Amino acid sequence: MTSDGTPGTDGSDAEPTDDGASGAESVGSDALDADEFGFETPETDQSFENALAKARDGVRLTVDDAVELLATGTDTEGIDPVRKEAVLEAADRRRREEVATRSPSSPT
Repeated sequence: MTSDGTPGTDGSDAEPTDDGASGAESVGSDALDADEFGFETPETDQSFENALAKARDGVRLTVDDAVELLATGTDTEGIDPVRKEAVLEAADRRRREEVATRSPSSPT
């Protein structure tokens, strides 16, 4: 928005920055700092492998199980791409099973 209260020339309400770009355009990937939000490092007594096995078997998960799966394990820093793929595959499989059991049977 310009100083007179009208939208900028690009139609946005974002204030231009010193370089002429609007604030929305100048946000980079390093603009967010995880520590800025005060997130705790997840810790559980559950192992990733046990949580994944329970998910694959269709067993109801505990909060600790979910934390392990969402964090791809709390024993390492960051997201493990191999574990992430295993979690996504288990979730997709479970979703397909649930949809199949809830869909009406088609006559044959």
